[in-house]
Amino acid sequence: MKKREYIALGIITTLSIVLILVFKFIPTMFNRTNNSLNGAPNEQAKGEWIVVVYRGEIVQWFDSGVDATYTVKGNVGDLTIEVKDGKWHVSKVDCPNHNCEKMGWVDVDSILPIQCIPNGIYIVSANAVQN
Repeated sequence: MKKREYIALGIITTLSIVLILVFKFIPTMFNRTNNSLNGAPNEQAKGEWIVVVYRGEIVQWFDSGVDATYTVKGNVGDLTIEVKDGKWHVSKVDCPNHNCEKMGWVDVDSILPIQCIPNGIYIVSANAVQN
């Protein structure tokens, strides 16, 4: 191998190591969600406690065991959550793509949280936020 090839290989290796370290530590450095669950309801939920996270802060708690409708304000507009029979979904949203409405009904066992990226809102089980 020529001297230039060794230099190029060294640069690529160094950059790879730096990128691995950056991607390993960035999520812990910039974790913006408040995981302390301050303001958690004191009463026992009939179902499970679900949280609505907006800009890294919990802005709404609801019990998945109580049928109700909640409205939360986001970056683009309002997001309405309907809770029924231990499941919840976004029934109405003011955003350009409506992907969160298309996610359908979810429950505590769902793998993905409902997320409305234009509004900056995530709806997830309180247990997932704690962990």
